Amino acid sequence: MYKRSKFNYTCKNDKGELLIYNAFVGARSISKITAPQLQEWFWGDLSFQRGTIEDLLLSKGILVNSEVDENLKLKTLISGILAPSDLKLILSITERCNFLCKYCYESHNKLDISEDIKHKIIDYVRYNIHRFTSLNITWFGGEPLLGLDNIREMSQELMKICTFNHRNYTASMTTNGYLLNIDTFKELLKYRVWAYQITLDGLRDNHDMQRPTVTGGPTFDRVVDNLWAIKKLKSRNFHIVIRSNLTKDIFNHMDEYVEFLCDLCGDDNRFSLSICYASNWSENIDTDFKDSFIEDRKTVFPLYEKFLKCKKKINFAFLLNPEDGACELGRSNRFFIRPNGELHKCSIHFENSQNIVGRLNNHQIELKDIYYQKIINPAKCENLESCFYAPICKGEGCPAIRTASSSICPDTKYHLDYVLRLLDKAGQTTCIDA
Repeated sequence: MYKRSKFNYTCKNDKGELLIYNAFVGARSISKITAPQLQEWFWGDLSFQRGTIEDLLLSKGILVNSEVDENLKLKTLISGILAPSDLKLILSITERCNFLCKYCYESHNKLDISEDIKHKIIDYVRYNIHRFTSLNITWFGGEPLLGLDNIREMSQELMKICTFNHRNYTASMTTNGYLLNIDTFKELLKYRVWAYQITLDGLRDNHDMQRPTVTGGPTFDRVVDNLWAIKKLKSRNFHIVIRSNLTKDIFNHMDEYVEFLCDLCGDDNRFSLSICYASNWSENIDTDFKDSFIEDRKTVFPLYEKFLKCKKKINFAFLLNPEDGACELGRSNRFFIRPNGELHKCSIHFENSQNIVGRLNNHQIELKDIYYQKIINPAKCENLESCFYAPICKGEGCPAIRTASSSICPDTKYHLDYVLRLLDKAGQTTCIDA
């Protein structure tokens, strides 16, 4: 009557309890079967009915009807994710920046969005929003807050257009946080900028070394002061991801850094952490700084163990949900627009002319043929239908730098044992028992 889903992944914790994750459903599927007899039943022929336990496993996608075609489910899921009905635009309002980060991949050209490009973007939305279910804008840079006047003007116009057409409007921002004082933050909330990514690279000395101002000045104290002021707000209508680009130097003070982040983000669902590590993102990185790079994600794992000892709950961002596992710009109806009006399918390799996929003209986007080469192509993976992780990775690596053999599995796939055990220790699994 039922069968185990082909998208299941299982491992055991230190107590011998069975941890189960289903990639088709995502993070909410993560479950734990504790009793040995239930584990035996789960791995058996499933002919013996288990009532509510069976229903729970069905609701989490771990069990499916024996007649369901999971390959067809996979194709339907991927099609929906890669061809969404909404419109998302990443708008680089300026390529100027007030920081000079050691690992930055941008050239920081002195480009600001022109009046002509602003009006072309607004006109495109005005004449085409009826074709989409909603609009999401990500304000990007350079440092977007150096273009606050343009953000203010465009937000007001775009919100009016969406209201008139009965379409939902939301916005997000990637910012270094230096100019995000409390008054600016409150104003941005009015423009529905509800999601933010802000980077903190360790404590003061490390952060100021890796992320100085363009004149070499410190930045940590001002960014952190802004974050503490924001945290004091009673508003629940925002979310901030604190990203950390770790290096070997930061690890030397990791206990203090963990304590700091627990105080800042702990027991507050408005904040979450994205633990990354600095890498060779630019050809212009100093050789001495490259020596501090961390080469493998496993090196970062002990950090999570330290957070588990924190008495406060910390939210982490892992690649566990299908909608999170595809490059945003590798999907349809998503564009990165530079201040000069160039339309790209990548916000990292945007200075590569090979990623220019179209232009704004006469209230429309005129696409080049290369646009279709920058969309994620599941056919690139020969093992798509046999891989449990296919709902997450969609079968391809980075389409912006596609080569004949560019299909690369995300490294999260190979670290799932650790991630599931970590989430289990953090109490983030559903316990299934008799």
